Amino acid sequence: MINGEKREGFWVTLGTAVLSLLLMTPADIVEFFSWLPKRLLDLIPSSSRVRTFVDLCEITVALGDRFYLPLALVLNVFLLFRKQAPVWLKVFVWILLIVAFLGAVRVETELGHVR
Repeated sequence: MINGEKREGFWVTLGTAVLSLLLMTPADIVEFFSWLPKRLLDLIPSSSRVRTFVDLCEITVALGDRFYLPLALVLNVFLLFRKQAPVWLKVFVWILLIVAFLGAVRVETELGHVR
């Protein structure tokens, strides 16, 4: 019975981590591309799928960051107190959450300049 409980705990931990990562991914992508040098970004044509994907991520962050990131924060706090979650996973999701918050702040700041 103990082995079954460990397996169930593993799936809960894995599902929580995956859901948290999915909620943070658009903001992480936006922040990653903002760190790239401008001359490198200029090499990507505006009609490319990469540029379209990054623009779609920016729209997603602009529309949903006030809902998705707090939900990811709650999931990360849940993972923090989970005994089954390995330390590397806890550190990884917290680093990505910090980067996601930076991306969301960047998008909100850019929207403030547009208005």
